[in-house]
Amino acid sequence: MASSKRVNNRGIRACVDRRMLFKNNNGTVYSEWHDGPCGRDTIYVVYSYGNHFPLYVYDVQTQQWYGNKDKYSPTTSRHQTQARPSEHIAHWFDTDALKEVSYFGLAGAVDQRMNRDKNHELARFFRQSYSAAAIINDATI
Repeated sequence: MASSKRVNNRGIRACVDRRMLFKNNNGTVYSEWHDGPCGRDTIYVVYSYGNHFPLYVYDVQTQQWYGNKDKYSPTTSRHQTQARPSEHIAHWFDTDALKEVSYFGLAGAVDQRMNRDKNHELARFFRQSYSAAAIINDATI
């Protein structure tokens, strides 16, 4: 695995925009690449204070950013501002839904939720916005 670049908080956004692996100087904000259903290193995730709180997820399959709409603490809110990608955020999810996107990619997370809980935020998002064919085959979100 590639090593993470150490950056100060002002340098976080530049790393996020380039989807580079990084850690801020005190290690509280960092990024990881995850393997998704489409292959190796297809999901880029930016975290604050651990894997329990993803800030942003970039899904290579959909070529879109997804953000965490939840608030946790003043420091995490500052991290959300510092790490916010310059590109458009396609959708804002709650923490649990964004964790699923970070594990499975958007299509995989939607598929998981459609099979388990049709009233979950990911399932509602899917029904309101897109068809499975668009997400899985065309990746046009």
